[in-house]
Amino acid sequence: MSFQNTEARIRSISDWLCIAGGWGLVGLSVWIVVNVLLRKFVNFSFQGVDEYGGYFLAIVSAAGFAKAVLDKAHVRIDVVTRLFPQPVRAVFDVVAVGLLFAMMWIIASKAILLTYESWRMGALTPSVLRTPLWIPQSLWALALAWFAFVIGFLLLWALARLLKADFAGIEDKLGQDDIETEVAAEIADARARLAASPKEAL
Repeated sequence: MSFQNTEARIRSISDWLCIAGGWGLVGLSVWIVVNVLLRKFVNFSFQGVDEYGGYFLAIVSAAGFAKAVLDKAHVRIDVVTRLFPQPVRAVFDVVAVGLLFAMMWIIASKAILLTYESWRMGALTPSVLRTPLWIPQSLWALALAWFAFVIGFLLLWALARLLKADFAGIEDKLGQDDIETEVAAEIADARARLAASPKEAL
């Protein structure tokens, strides 16, 4: 399977996770509003809104990391690296991805180990609901593992391109866009949205 096909599948999964997480956040917001209104007017509230809301935010955030790295949306400080020639910048990009993969591999491994320990010990939350900790932890660990997998995929691709001295390809895929490119992309996106829904824009 080619890199393009594999990347397309990875992007499709990441997009689906983000869409599911977005709808979940909408549901969580509705749940919070209903809970506030019930507490205000009938002196009743659901148990676990804060608890499960915290779990969900942690899981959705971890799942969104993969989408962000594919879209080069993570914040990077490149004031110094911009001063170097393209081959050096490409090496910096590969090193950055390698360090990120190493860090995420450690974090994901620790999260999986924590989930296993919670399951083995039968650990429960100290709240009234007594939720088995391994349930939210397992989803959180899977989201972190997915992010680590995506980073590993990009790292393997970058190393292969580095061996072929494809510095331009590496910078295009992994490098930070300059300000002019970002502004042009935002303008193009705004124009596309205006063309798609002129009535809504007005």
